Amino acid sequence: MAATSKHPTLYKKKMKNVSIRKLTRSFAIGISLLVASAVHADVIIEHLGSTDPTTEGWGTLGTGTEMGYPDNINSAWTLDDDSTTASRAYYYAPTLQEQTDVNTFGWNLSVTLQVTDVDNAPDYTRYVDYVDNINGVRWGLNFGSDASGNVIVSLRDNDWELNLGDSGVHTYSLVYDPAAETASLYIDGSTTAALSGYTGGDDAPVTNSTVRWGSSANVPVGSADYYSVTFSQIPEPAESGLLLGMLLLGLCYRLKRGVSKHRS
Repeated sequence: MAATSKHPTLYKKKMKNVSIRKLTRSFAIGISLLVASAVHADVIIEHLGSTDPTTEGWGTLGTGTEMGYPDNINSAWTLDDDSTTASRAYYYAPTLQEQTDVNTFGWNLSVTLQVTDVDNAPDYTRYVDYVDNINGVRWGLNFGSDASGNVIVSLRDNDWELNLGDSGVHTYSLVYDPAAETASLYIDGSTTAALSGYTGGDDAPVTNSTVRWGSSANVPVGSADYYSVTFSQIPEPAESGLLLGMLLLGLCYRLKRGVSKHRS
């Protein structure tokens, strides 16, 4: 307290710097939470681990009933399409309200998987997509591998593809921006898009809006372990605004409490 009485100007300056540091730190935390809310969003349908997708609200496509089975060791759902005449995929048909909401506020289609075959180009035997029948657009990712087993991801109806350089488990998030009417691809939680400006493709011949994953190819063969598949709506602006408001109230309280503490 002696330093405070002798150097009141220095004390005030020190307190100002403390307040600025608190403001900067709290603002950074707030922005991080807002970004996290957009990434996690409001889940519409989800598959997790080795749980049978049909018990989670997913329907089935194709006749290859034996192709999908639990991998309890790795906690994943395996899809092994080794047939040239059958396939197995899972789907969810969003309600009209869900379709309207995701088209208005945005959506996040995320999958965590590992390609388990080698030297097999990306195709419909390992894929995830969202068919937006309202706007006539199909948004999707296909997966494959090179001769060394390194995973390759490609966009549906697009020449772009990326070799990740390893054969491990990765998370891919396709995030739709309704203002731009384009989607960006994020990999393994990165905040930097691996690709942006994706405009999707023609939704023919699918006539209903659906979220799908697995194998829909009768002739090609391929396999992958699906650790999770999630289709989410980006939170409405009001939700993000409420979160920011709560953060600002907390910030004001922290600053007031900190100043009071130093004065005492």
